[in-house]
Amino acid sequence: MKEILVVDDEKDIQDMLSELLKESGFQVSIAGDGQEALEIIRKRKPDLVLLDIFMPPLDGWATLKILKTEDETKSIPVIMLTGMNEAVDRLTSFYLHADGYVSKPFVVTNLLEVINETLSRKKGRGSKKPL
Repeated sequence: MKEILVVDDEKDIQDMLSELLKESGFQVSIAGDGQEALEIIRKRKPDLVLLDIFMPPLDGWATLKILKTEDETKSIPVIMLTGMNEAVDRLTSFYLHADGYVSKPFVVTNLLEVINETLSRKKGRGSKKPL
């Protein structure tokens, strides 16, 4: 069973995503901020991370930058899942090597499609195309 780490500071989002992902056959871990996420990722090495951008004290971009520069975590796919949906936010995320970007509010089927596509790319690892 694939494990997904949900990183979001909003409890309602955590609960909703956890339920949705479990119903879709994933194991789910939750982190409320970037620092907690880094601790979990370094210990558990989840198959994929859903990462919000705007959350204190360590935001999603800083967390992503750390993940993608450490040898032990750089191959873990990260999908930014955020209410920030300006073009510059998307570009910044991909510049920092995000594997996908989904804006809130999102359509459940679209989110699951991005997750499954990203996990498939990880399996075949090779070309990384922005979504």
